[in-house]
Amino acid sequence: MKHLRFYLFLPALCILFAGSCSKKGTTGPITPVDTIPVSTIKYIDTLSGNSPFVHPGGLHITEDFTRIKANVNAGTEPWISGWNKLIVNSHAQLTYLPHPTVKIVRGGNTIEEPDPDNYSYAYNDVAAAYQTAIRWKVTGNAAYADKSIQILNAWAATCVKVSGDPNVALAFGIYGYQFAVAGELMRDYSGWMPADFLAYQQWMLNVFMLQTILFWLAMRIVVLTFSGQTGIYAIWPLLWQSAFWPINAKYIMRP
Repeated sequence: MKHLRFYLFLPALCILFAGSCSKKGTTGPITPVDTIPVSTIKYIDTLSGNSPFVHPGGLHITEDFTRIKANVNAGTEPWISGWNKLIVNSHAQLTYLPHPTVKIVRGGNTIEEPDPDNYSYAYNDVAAAYQTAIRWKVTGNAAYADKSIQILNAWAATCVKVSGDPNVALAFGIYGYQFAVAGELMRDYSGWMPADFLAYQQWMLNVFMLQTILFWLAMRIVVLTFSGQTGIYAIWPLLWQSAFWPINAKYIMRP
């Protein structure tokens, strides 16, 4: 939990130094402003802020599966070749067994986390939940939906935290995103019991959402204080966003 205390400390530090943090001036030439008038402006059609979120709405929407199903049933390329690769994958089988852990460790055997890495259990299991969900969506075979739900419920009932050295940010960014996408894909399955679905929602919020917010606050102060060290601070926030927005869309912007 040392990294968690570190994240909690940084926002307070940011407040203390907020008055003194400023961007460094540039020494290069100033880029001239483009003053050429534009005759046509293209607008992106977006939904109003009060529009309800349409589920499923992660990587796929209902129209995607309608198209995929039609092309698979017709044997059309490249859909049928991709489908044939999916159905022989070891993660897409009804015999797959989940291996949930009490904590996901990435950055183990360190001062922050003495236990060894075990995050492979998370990324294998969430891949299985996702692939079996795809098989259910395309075939309508509820056995694959039940397998996906079995995996997701097992993790929600077992895992209580993500731990490790600073590399833990990779874990809650990547796997938080993957678990959110898999859960979103199964959201409209009537066989997912309401109590289990609520437990899964709470698990995503407690285990992944909290740490993504804390990480964002930590990165803000780090970038402001050490603006020259931007390598990992460009990559890690992208992973944070990849987890934050699907979780936000699935659990905050509901129904």
